[in-house]
Amino acid sequence: MEDFRHATQSASQEVLSIEKGGAVAFIQQQLHDRLLHETVVKLNQEYLYGTPNEREDARKALTRLGFAEV
Repeated sequence: MEDFRHATQSASQEVLSIEKGGAVAFIQQQLHDRLLHETVVKLNQEYLYGTPNEREDARKALTRLGFAEV
C-alpha cells in the first residue's frame, strides 16, 4: 500500500495530491496508522487560520475526504 505521508506538504496539499478515486485508500491508511484525527485537525487549522489560498485548499481537501460543508 502507498505511504501517503509527506513531511514537506501541508495537510491540504497531501490530500489534494491523492489520485482520483484514491481517497478511500488514503483514509484506510490513515486509520491504520492512527493519523486520521491528526490530519483532520491540521485541515481544520488551515481552514480556520490560513491565508485565503490555504483556506480554500483546506476546504477542498475536507470535501475530497467526504466532509460536508456547513
